[in-house]
Amino acid sequence: MSDGLTDIARDQRRGIEHVSYLGCLLDYLKNPSEANYIKIEKASEATDDVPRGYFGGRTKLTKGLKERVEKLKQGDKREWARLLWVFIDSGKLYREFKEISPFKGKLLLKVDYGRGFVNIKSEELDEILRKRDFKTYDCDDYLIAVDVSEDSEKIDVEWARCGISGQDCPRNSEGKKRKT
Repeated sequence: MSDGLTDIARDQRRGIEHVSYLGCLLDYLKNPSEANYIKIEKASEATDDVPRGYFGGRTKLTKGLKERVEKLKQGDKREWARLLWVFIDSGKLYREFKEISPFKGKLLLKVDYGRGFVNIKSEELDEILRKRDFKTYDCDDYLIAVDVSEDSEKIDVEWARCGISGQDCPRNSEGKKRKT
């Protein structure tokens, strides 16, 4: 048994190792070589070697690594969805992976049907999934790829509401009232 600070430090170390692993994976997918694959193996082992932490447990990146990497290299959409799902909101690294993925140029939506609660609720989206015989509302997660035009101004985006009391209009990225 360990104390909370030790466990939190392990989580931080695992996070650092995982980012290193992702960097090695990205390098390999951009430039496949035996030397780059060995770097992925070493980085995955280093990540897996971090003991359980406060918020997370051990990873199992090395299990099935060769098969997963090969699927990514071949452009397998399910494997790419699993990879991008994990860090869809993580900035530059995510964008670099997406740029070499089969989903390049598409709008990606992360949909999480966790125990009956859904992060993105859309009757139309539910219908699309059901028509393709996918289960909804039972802990399944999906990555939805939508073709969008080059002109993002053609995509309708309307402000509906804010969960902060007193906010009665949309705000810009700096939190100031938007000019409408």
